[in-house]
Amino acid sequence: MIIYANQTGWLLAKIKLKSVRAVVSRKTAKKYLWSFILSGFIEFNYNLIIVVQMKLKIRAAQAHEARLLSQLALDSKAYWGYSADFLEACAEELTISATGMALSGFIYMLCESDSEIIGYYAIERLSRNKAELDALFVKPSHIGKGTGKKLMMHAIDQAKKMGCTTLVIQSDPHAEKFYLAMGAVVLGEQESKSVSGRYLPMMSYALDSL
Repeated sequence: MIIYANQTGWLLAKIKLKSVRAVVSRKTAKKYLWSFILSGFIEFNYNLIIVVQMKLKIRAAQAHEARLLSQLALDSKAYWGYSADFLEACAEELTISATGMALSGFIYMLCESDSEIIGYYAIERLSRNKAELDALFVKPSHIGKGTGKKLMMHAIDQAKKMGCTTLVIQSDPHAEKFYLAMGAVVLGEQESKSVSGRYLPMMSYALDSL
């Protein structure tokens, strides 16, 4: 048996070669699952998979959301197992202020799912043709589910709209493979702004080739 809700809100229950369809919400999909379990409808030899594809929305971040985005960034960084001391050292760099969000040359965009903020990115224009991905963070519960990819693709398009041909990134080591898979190249290393003696990968996108 396979039960899943897609972006249009359909629940499809496929049993052997037969299928039934009903219009339900993601919340109702869970109720269907439990009703199948409690009724004994699901037998031992059935593989049960629940896949919920959420509709994501990207919009401009607002000044009053600065504190929430700051906490999201810290939570996302903590996901990779960093120590409390390390996170404390990074706290200032990861903290966003309403004043900082309003600075000329900065763009903050966030990703929502059912009105829940699950990630964001920030871009800073460095010159006429060059920008930097200042931040890209995803809520831990959504890491590995495509949110980061959607944000990165949006950031690339945003940098192009700004007239930039190059987008640079000082990457966390844990995110290096992600950026490489998205088309970035490694330029070298640069010392961390938060932790002295820690060197991070410097990466770049040639936007005119993407």
